[in-house]
Amino acid sequence: MQNKPNILIVDDEHSVSFSLISILMLEDYKAISVDNGKQAIEAIKNNNFDIAFFDIRLPDMNGVELLKTVREFNSNLIVIMMTAYANNDLIEEALQKGALRCLRKPFEIPEVLDLLKKIIKK
Repeated sequence: MQNKPNILIVDDEHSVSFSLISILMLEDYKAISVDNGKQAIEAIKNNNFDIAFFDIRLPDMNGVELLKTVREFNSNLIVIMMTAYANNDLIEEALQKGALRCLRKPFEIPEVLDLLKKIIKK
């Protein structure tokens, strides 16, 4: 990945989405957000995202279910899970299903930016 990636944020907590998108846009990333799994599936089907941040707890499905569904039609999307809860079973399952990493909320913005820089280098 040579250029700045297209990024999707999937989180029903608007303050998290807004903050993350604001920081990413300041760093010249292209990013949009959606509130739930159904919207995420449609967005991924209709756009060319390179990276997605999925919250583990969404109103209509959990992030692992979303990851499994997305993998059925997009195996190249880099997925990073996010959680404010200590649900180690879901975190472990997400990593087994191909999530790159799980960030614990509240996360530090430099941590996210460093992770994105590492992904771009690969």
